[in-house]
Amino acid sequence: IILQPYEPTHSGGDPDVRVSATLHGGGGVLKQGSIRHVVVRFELRDGLHIYGEPVAEGMIPTTVEVRGPEGIRVGEPILAPTETLRLPGLDIELQVWSGTVDISIPVYASAPLLSELRAITTPSITLEVTVRYQACNDEICLLPRTEKLPLEVGLEPVALPDLSLHSGGGQHVTTMDSEKHLRRLVLRKLRSTNPLAVLRGALKLAGLNRAARRRRRERTA
Repeated sequence: IILQPYEPTHSGGDPDVRVSATLHGGGGVLKQGSIRHVVVRFELRDGLHIYGEPVAEGMIPTTVEVRGPEGIRVGEPILAPTETLRLPGLDIELQVWSGTVDISIPVYASAPLLSELRAITTPSITLEVTVRYQACNDEICLLPRTEKLPLEVGLEPVALPDLSLHSGGGQHVTTMDSEKHLRRLVLRKLRSTNPLAVLRGALKLAGLNRAARRRRRERTA
């Protein structure tokens, strides 16, 4: 994974194991409906390794947890391939990483945090990244470590078509007039869809337009 210098990063660890968390993709900012990745990078001193699962009793597997405010959705970690390590004198096979290791966690922002129908109220949020691991060589293990890597990331509005239902929310609206395209879409739905479903859609659209007019009045009051 090629990380960029402008992407928000928090670093930790020690000379044996350097650990960092970076928000990767999209210029390092969150937008509604766009997936980004929190990349946790381990840089291990030569001769050291960390463990993937499963591990033998008493050993600590490597785990990464990402938490954020309401509206942040977190996916399953994407793991780099491991290597098999056989311990001398023991009938045990372990899955390990060495060198530079990236663990990537998909994240995206949903409506409670970012919405096309309202302005962004805060320019940034903090993602709490917690990493737990234990580094070993072929003979001894270092003490288990837990790293807290708070990652401050920016929020950015999506570019919206110029529809009346989007106005008044304070989001970024393009200059292209999209009303005629919406009318064409409604007509196609009328020809091909259950009339009751079209009626429900029309009522929902009318409600969104009423909400947009109310927001415009509130912003100009």
